[in-house]
Amino acid sequence: MSAPAVTSGAEGGPLDPDPLRWLAVFGGAGNVVSFDAVAATRLRIVVRDASAVDRQRLASLDTAWVSTDTFHIVVGDAAKRYAAQMAMRLSVTGTGGATPLPA
Repeated sequence: MSAPAVTSGAEGGPLDPDPLRWLAVFGGAGNVVSFDAVAATRLRIVVRDASAVDRQRLASLDTAWVSTDTFHIVVGDAAKRYAAQMAMRLSVTGTGGATPLPA
């Protein structure tokens, strides 16, 4: 069973709140080096292996490639919330790296 596509919402950010599905888009928890809220409205995701990223699912997001291993996704006001969710998920899986902006 495949996870539903992650899509972008105007104010609430991506509509899929499940951190496990976010991790799947970026090649799994072990592939995520960091997942941070930046510039108040974006998420910055750094991955170990860019070829493991599901580019088809990323196509449905407002995504910018910053470098070979770094992506920015515009999520509006939800950036801090999503970064906090991912920080919690990554700390549970022991992969580290995710840090939300301070409140």
